[in-house]
Amino acid sequence: MYREAAEHLEKQGRKEIERIKHDLKSGASKEVSNTLEEIRKTFSYAAENYSKEECLYLEQSCTRLAHLAKLQIQLLPSGVQVLGLTKLQTQEFLNTHQDFVEALVVADCYDFRDPAIWSEPIYRMVVIKGNFNYLDQFQSFFQLNSTIIGNIALRFRSDRANQSPNNMKKLLTRLRDIRSKLKIARELNFTDVENKLLEGSSGVYLRDNTF
Repeated sequence: MYREAAEHLEKQGRKEIERIKHDLKSGASKEVSNTLEEIRKTFSYAAENYSKEECLYLEQSCTRLAHLAKLQIQLLPSGVQVLGLTKLQTQEFLNTHQDFVEALVVADCYDFRDPAIWSEPIYRMVVIKGNFNYLDQFQSFFQLNSTIIGNIALRFRSDRANQSPNNMKKLLTRLRDIRSKLKIARELNFTDVENKLLEGSSGVYLRDNTF
């Protein structure tokens, strides 16, 4: 009984998203805000009913959609759309939105789960714009690993129009893997970073393991 009710509510919520998504970029209005709140409640109720039947995956899916509807209400005055996005629109939002926690809500809802997807957003927000608060938010959820930094380094090398070496160097200091840090510093010709690593407390280890 609960599952059938949940499925009905979920279907109703998804229909409402399709109906309203074209109005989201026009800005805030009482009618649109009220509809979004109803959508949020609908998915919340669906999640509750799925929970009663122990349908964990479906419960989580509806919970994410409820959170997404709540975020859409918050973003409505700016004309930014997060409901009813295509895959390309989702990636573009992630690449350009300056609040990481809000972007994570969107990524989670649209099943963008690979941490490597954040390489381009971090490049744009941190290396180009110097928004290290974005990076702090990212690191409260994910590890800044050598794959992500490596992707950003490749992007940095290819983007000659937006060279911000100081921000790139500062970003590189956040990488814990010192061997990867040295490798990337050399690839980017950051000789000052390379020398500092080799002269530091890990210098002997790095010389023994990288030359």
